[in-house]
Amino acid sequence: NRSYIADIQTESETLDYDYTDEDQPHTVSPPFNPYTESNISAVTFTLKNVNNTRVHVNITDPLSGIHSRGKQLTIRDILKKDLKYKISYHKSGSTGK
Repeated sequence: NRSYIADIQTESETLDYDYTDEDQPHTVSPPFNPYTESNISAVTFTLKNVNNTRVHVNITDPLSGIHSRGKQLTIRDILKKDLKYKISYHKSGSTGK
């Protein structure tokens, strides 16, 4: 149950060094919880049959719109241990999970 606010600043295309960050036009967002109010795209996954009772699932985390040090971050980079996937399956003709 975490709430955040964002201080959104407008920066000129031509930087004017006579102004500090506080002088730039800005607005504050309403409180939001990124854990419950974010739309995250679907993951990409592959399945590989290991044997009759096991399947290997490889999940590729979706990219976010956030960049750090020249790299586009994945959802896992941001949420770390808070990111969890739930995988359910059933065998054809069976109700077992």
